[in-house]
Amino acid sequence: MSIGTTNLTSDHHDPPMYNHLGIFSGTAQPVNISGEVDGTILAFYTSVSKLPTSYTLPYLHGTESQSLAYSTDGGVTWQEYADNPVISSPPDGWNVTGWRDPFYLPLPQLDTLLDKSEPHYYAILGSGIKGAGPRMPLYSAPASDLTNWTFLGALWEPAANSTLGSLEETGSYGLNFEVSNFFAIGDRYFVSMGAEGGEVSFHDRRWSLWNEGEISTRPNGSIAFNPVSGGASDWGILYAVRIRS
Repeated sequence: MSIGTTNLTSDHHDPPMYNHLGIFSGTAQPVNISGEVDGTILAFYTSVSKLPTSYTLPYLHGTESQSLAYSTDGGVTWQEYADNPVISSPPDGWNVTGWRDPFYLPLPQLDTLLDKSEPHYYAILGSGIKGAGPRMPLYSAPASDLTNWTFLGALWEPAANSTLGSLEETGSYGLNFEVSNFFAIGDRYFVSMGAEGGEVSFHDRRWSLWNEGEISTRPNGSIAFNPVSGGASDWGILYAVRIRS
């Protein structure tokens, strides 16, 4: 993606810039911010204003925010959305290990489950809660306004360092997720993620994993993913995998 950070020769303390220390992974869709197909490519990405960041360190408030950029010439040049960031901070009450790498797409199946009267897009991020485990926070925005995102709770809440089956077959979910993906193929639902912090002796502390699962609504109305099968996407050093939505 040919988007750059702001001027790195300045600390940008007055006012601080939302992306002056970096840009982390995201996804793009062939729509404009109103959900219209007019040749625009709309990218949703993590903007970084504080470093260092790691699941092993205390999280610095304001480290990451979620922003938009768009191209009207096939990706040759890009413009940042004027009112970035569109999601400014992690969910209230979450002591996060990370909060980045938005993956977004339309999912009519969730529209139905959530009784949406108009089409929406859905986004998940890679995250985790210290002392609890990795998380996939879920957000939605009406297709007619892809700047207006609402937090819907955690799509998935695995326990820290848990696994779906044997470690040798399904890997460890670790302590934090990065580069999370959530998508449907027909009536089957999948997630993939880079899992950090797995306490195993025979593999590096980062895993590239996938799970197939079922989705349902919780009593509070949020969406829950329940894995039924899964494994490693790669048994070597491959880690961050972004699915083409």
